[in-house]
Amino acid sequence: MKKPRGRPNLGKTETIRQRAINVYLPTEEMIERWKSEAERFGVPLSRFIVETVDDSIRKNPAGITPREELEKELNDAKAEVKQLSARLEPLEEALKRADVTIADYRSKLTEPVLPSADAELTSRLIELFLAEMVLNIDEVPETLGIKLTSSKDVARLQSSVDLLKKAGLVESGMFEWRWTGGAKRKPRISPERRRGLKRVH
Repeated sequence: MKKPRGRPNLGKTETIRQRAINVYLPTEEMIERWKSEAERFGVPLSRFIVETVDDSIRKNPAGITPREELEKELNDAKAEVKQLSARLEPLEEALKRADVTIADYRSKLTEPVLPSADAELTSRLIELFLAEMVLNIDEVPETLGIKLTSSKDVARLQSSVDLLKKAGLVESGMFEWRWTGGAKRKPRISPERRRGLKRVH
């Protein structure tokens, strides 16, 4: 008896129809990609499919997740990321504002501390501000009895004004000092009281 040509039958020919599966892929691009992968590995397409599916089953015995479910999970994840990003944006803005505020505070803390102001002179200066609200800078020394020829007296007055500015109680104009939030009005200090403000110690 002659030996048949080709590969041995091994009894598979009789079951070829029982072992056949028709697979319909979603797109033509997918079948072309599968063919390219099979060629890259140098195996027939059917063997590539069998080994790939069998390998997937061994790695994930619990089974595969349907494509629709994977797409739903992906869309849900994208929606959650978008929502978290929307919540994160205002938090980042708030953090930036906080950094600016902290930097501002640090800058103020590094500023030189004002010298101690004369308490008695500062008190009389505040009394004058509360009475007139707006003071002509050139008139203040005379009103308080400050001698412009005395560098010590001028320094005392400047320290008091600087202290009130630092406290946010006084602001400077070109020729005047203004009590913060006040409006210019006629003086209500009597001449006798003005003379009393001129006490210099």
